[in-house]
Amino acid sequence: MRKSTPPLLAAGAVLLAAGAAALQLQPTAYGSAAAPTLDPDPLPTTSEVTPLPGPTGALGPDPTPIPEPAITGVPSDPGAAMPLDAYMTSMADIHTIDLAKDAATATCMASLGFSAWTAGVVRNWNPEDYVESDLVEPLDAAAAARSGYPRPALDPAVSAAAAKPEDQRAASPEEMQAYDGTAATTGSGQAIPEGDCAASGETKVLGQATALAADPRLLADDASFLALEHTAVKQSLEQWVTCMTAKGYAYDSPLSARADLRWAAREPGVAATQAEKQAAADDAACAQGANLLATYRTAKRAYEEVMVRDQRQALTESLSVFATWVERAEAVLAGR
Repeated sequence: MRKSTPPLLAAGAVLLAAGAAALQLQPTAYGSAAAPTLDPDPLPTTSEVTPLPGPTGALGPDPTPIPEPAITGVPSDPGAAMPLDAYMTSMADIHTIDLAKDAATATCMASLGFSAWTAGVVRNWNPEDYVESDLVEPLDAAAAARSGYPRPALDPAVSAAAAKPEDQRAASPEEMQAYDGTAATTGSGQAIPEGDCAASGETKVLGQATALAADPRLLADDASFLALEHTAVKQSLEQWVTCMTAKGYAYDSPLSARADLRWAAREPGVAATQAEKQAAADDAACAQGANLLATYRTAKRAYEEVMVRDQRQALTESLSVFATWVERAEAVLAGR
């Protein structure tokens, strides 16, 4: 189960980190596409980018090759629903599952005598993990000129759940042995559950089905990367680069522009610099001129249609499995 792509999102800045024109993806099959490599970064010396992980692939049968789909015309609303949306897992539910795994792990630790262990001592998620984003994002020129690149605010409830008290202690070595299963027994001789308490907590929530046969988020990630390699999208990206170069920029893609380190780490609520506002406005104008968003979304939609057609039954079954996970997670959090 993928939260986001960091990825495609752990943080939006990381999502936007790789240069699309530089991605050397082998899009012969979804679910096992090779990780992209980056050509030398042409950005100014003031800017660097963080490499973006390649598509992780869908879990399940061997991937089926997808020939580049023909796309004709461009939808009037590039923000319209996508084929995988009907099967998509919600970020709120994914966060509920993560909270429940933490709570179940804490219960396991307490059963071994580690009564001071709380769900926040070790946490494997961050609020940024639950921010939705895509490889090519909508960008309004007027809004960009006023405020720079969008910075979606984090969910307050998720941020509150992630907050740690100032006196939050670190895990002791003995606790970590029980948590990650590097010892068979505790110091007092109690047997650590098979695997470890972290695995025990996960099993409490997920049961034996610890992966989805067809994870819609992983498939959507694959569709995003495949879309970047579509001939029509590459042509739009080339038009965008030409436009931005004429304005004096050296970015190789909109991803690189957003990931410019002069503003990539700007927090929501912090005002953008004039340089960011200008770059974002120029980016939006060039993207509109190249019809980039609509072309990308059309290509991505075409790939998703193939994925849904090929894996409809697995996607439907995965929704049922995911619903069971959520039910178990809610029961754990309710103390049942």
